[in-house]
Amino acid sequence: MKSLCSFILLCLSAACSPSEKTTLSHSGNYQALATDADSAAAANISYVANQKNYLPMMLGTWLLHTMQRQAVLPEETLYISLHLNEDQTCVVSTSCGEMKGRYTVKGMSIKFQNLSYNQHDCSDKEQLDQMARLLTKKVSLYAYNGNMLFLKDNSGNNVFRATR
Repeated sequence: MKSLCSFILLCLSAACSPSEKTTLSHSGNYQALATDADSAAAANISYVANQKNYLPMMLGTWLLHTMQRQAVLPEETLYISLHLNEDQTCVVSTSCGEMKGRYTVKGMSIKFQNLSYNQHDCSDKEQLDQMARLLTKKVSLYAYNGNMLFLKDNSGNNVFRATR
């Protein structure tokens, strides 16, 4: 009976102790102390990657040379000015006037929003509408390389190509 009580006491103390594991080296010395990760703490781990911030180098005026509506279609030639301002506003100067809006850059993603323009004074209204649609709905990534800026879709296809 005494040994049964000792066995139960030993089992209870082992069950109540923290779940720490030790490993022994081949010499018998303690080598490492490992603890089981708390699942709630492990779920709260977040990973942060440091991405290069190209925004300061992208500010200013760009000349949009090409627009590609779909990856399977040929590029259309443009000679339109895109100005990225420090206050995250943008101005696209077209033959029909100015298209104004906002943009945000985070890492390698770029998003254009709230583009507005006067549609009534334009002879090439269809191309201007498509350009506004592509900027707000399709462009989501960018690639910057010195004096070249590529505005891309989610798949990495070039939508607009611009130079300084």
